[in-house]
Amino acid sequence: MSEFFLCLVQVVGAAAAITLTIYLCIKLDLWLKPIIEKLERKERWIWLWAMRTICVSHAIVIVYVAVTHAGEYFRFLA
Repeated sequence: MSEFFLCLVQVVGAAAAITLTIYLCIKLDLWLKPIIEKLERKERWIWLWAMRTICVSHAIVIVYVAVTHAGEYFRFLA
């Protein structure tokens, strides 16, 4: 039974991490926007690409972990 609750906590934690990642990426985008707009076109593209790639890759890893733990959670329910 304790494994069930541990798995449930991991799923909830992963969902919270996904939400926090999305929130922080949006805040980072808004915070850096005035700085990035001052750059030249090529530099601006590189910065935006790098920042969004980092945010998306981080979100993909968290979603993978959440889905893995959700699979374990639903296996316990079955």
